[in-house]
Amino acid sequence: MYIIQLSVFVENRHGRACDIMEILSENNINILTLSIADTTDFGVMRLIVDKPELAKKVITEAGVICRTTRVIAVPVDHTPGELTKLLKILKDADLSVEYLYAFCVEEHSKPIIVLRPTHREPALKALIAAGIEPVTIEQE
Repeated sequence: MYIIQLSVFVENRHGRACDIMEILSENNINILTLSIADTTDFGVMRLIVDKPELAKKVITEAGVICRTTRVIAVPVDHTPGELTKLLKILKDADLSVEYLYAFCVEEHSKPIIVLRPTHREPALKALIAAGIEPVTIEQE
């Protein structure tokens, strides 16, 4: 029910994101989605890839801090108000979301929202109780 996400801590300097992409490419790791949030000195690159354990290994071996996190991914209709419905389920369960982002993949006809709630298990239970089934993505 969870997807493994990589969080890569990248210095804000010229070409650093490209360096990370080269590491993944050289190891035949496919990126399904990514999000970058930055501060003045560094950025947090969040990625979902097809081979998360290998990706963590090769990124870490390159001297870059990389952590894995289990996140929830759920499909939503591509219509106004659907994200609101999803977030209201969590709000009504007294749960918060640390961050979220979206992506599309061929296997699913709907956009996928990736979210990291403050409390994963209760969030998963609340979503399932509301009839929202998390998706799984094939990861090695």
